[in-house]
Amino acid sequence: MNPLTHASLRLCAGIFFAAPFVNSALAQQDAPPLDAMQVLGELDQAEARQAASARARRMKLQGTLQQGAAGGSAAANLYEDAIRATRFAGKDKQAAEFAEWKKANGDLLRSPRMQDAIRLHLRHLALGLQQSSGETAAQMPALFLQHARDLAEYLTDKPTTPDPREASDLLQRPAREGIVVRWLAMGDLLPKDEEWEAAAGNVDGILEKNVRAPWRKEKDPKIMAAWDLQIGLLDKRAQSAALTIESDNLQKIARPRLVFARANDKILLGQTNSGQKDILLIIREYPQHPDWPQWVARLRTLLGGAGNEPREQAP
Repeated sequence: MNPLTHASLRLCAGIFFAAPFVNSALAQQDAPPLDAMQVLGELDQAEARQAASARARRMKLQGTLQQGAAGGSAAANLYEDAIRATRFAGKDKQAAEFAEWKKANGDLLRSPRMQDAIRLHLRHLALGLQQSSGETAAQMPALFLQHARDLAEYLTDKPTTPDPREASDLLQRPAREGIVVRWLAMGDLLPKDEEWEAAAGNVDGILEKNVRAPWRKEKDPKIMAAWDLQIGLLDKRAQSAALTIESDNLQKIARPRLVFARANDKILLGQTNSGQKDILLIIREYPQHPDWPQWVARLRTLLGGAGNEPREQAP
């Protein structure tokens, strides 16, 4: 045998037989056990301090947001502060550049539409903070429903001139990505997007995620008020649509879908006959609708009929 090979085998054998002794030595060098009761008590205290800190932080942020949500100059002032902190912080000649921006945007900051958009944006954020606390869960759907009513009023009140781009951005983009959230560093305190409508101006999303979803779990009949608001808003949009094709899409495609969804919530609430009649009505009225096979299958199931799978729509 090669002397090198023989030496290698002896070395490996030595390591193999020595390993248990090394592990045993390491085990003997371990630290003494923790005092479980003491450490668990310390963790409880740390969690309590962290919860209290988060609660205080949330309350402070809510106060700031609610002050701006009063509207008018208070909303404009808070928006100014957010602009200064996020766009001009750390720049050379910071004060001069911000003063120049403020002068150039004076009309924007005094615009009632802009101030209303800021107000609605801030209220949406304040409601998000309140929801994430979990302390007023039962009240949240009603609060969001009122917010959606105010938002619907804003959206249907068509101004003589187009809305400022900044106002549209505040309402249409995800609120957690907005300038106010970045300024106040509050994104971690907002609810998850699947539990909270991310865009402050999305009435349909607010009504579904923040109003109907929690009320649906409780089978609360007030859910119908949310449907009435959404369908009423769609009707107003259809009436004011600039193009006939847009109006037709809202009335003949979007509206029947809302009626079908509302009918299913009626059935959930025990209003089975009323829900079935609503589905039958749209089946009769909109035979060319792309969802027509789904409606027929649903009504067949409700009536206990055979052939519950969607059928091909006749040409």
